[in-house]
Amino acid sequence: MTAPHEIAAVRIGRRALIGKTSEYATVRSRRRAFIRAYLADPTRNATAAALAAGYSKRSAKSTASELLKDPRIQAAIEAATAPMRHRYRLTQKRVLAELATNVFSDLADYRVRGGRVMLAPGAQPRATRAVAGVKRKTRYVKNASGGYDREHEIEFRLWDKTKALGLAMKHLGLLVDRVEIKDMTPQSWVIGGHRLDF
Repeated sequence: MTAPHEIAAVRIGRRALIGKTSEYATVRSRRRAFIRAYLADPTRNATAAALAAGYSKRSAKSTASELLKDPRIQAAIEAATAPMRHRYRLTQKRVLAELATNVFSDLADYRVRGGRVMLAPGAQPRATRAVAGVKRKTRYVKNASGGYDREHEIEFRLWDKTKALGLAMKHLGLLVDRVEIKDMTPQSWVIGGHRLDF
């Protein structure tokens, strides 16, 4: 039988959870720390958040996965991010449209004229959003008549297409981080005319 000083009733919403005080308090504080670390990380790296919350290095990845499946943690993350999404009008549709702009950007959409980067005829107006930066250098070069001609050197770069493509593929389920094999019955495959039994 448990001693009375080891039992505590903790109210969460309308339900009371009863358990050992120190164990429950540790679990609860770690979950809160996980949520804080997860929300503070712009990349939303759950494994790093689990490590920051004090979970073991060996099980951080699986623990993070389990924590993200917990409805209470999902609700806390949703509640914390909803005002930001509303304020900046971040919707799934807008974010995917922005990713698509970067994924389908093409150097043929741009022209350099008079020291400026401009859209080529027929390019989508959103194509300017794929430009990450522009560097301009202006030089004055002496010409044959003794005067000076102005020359422009323009360098522009687009946002990282590979990263945008990876994010879009992950969102659409076209890129899988890991493979789960649920059926372990013997199978055989034919690959390149060779039969593989396993």
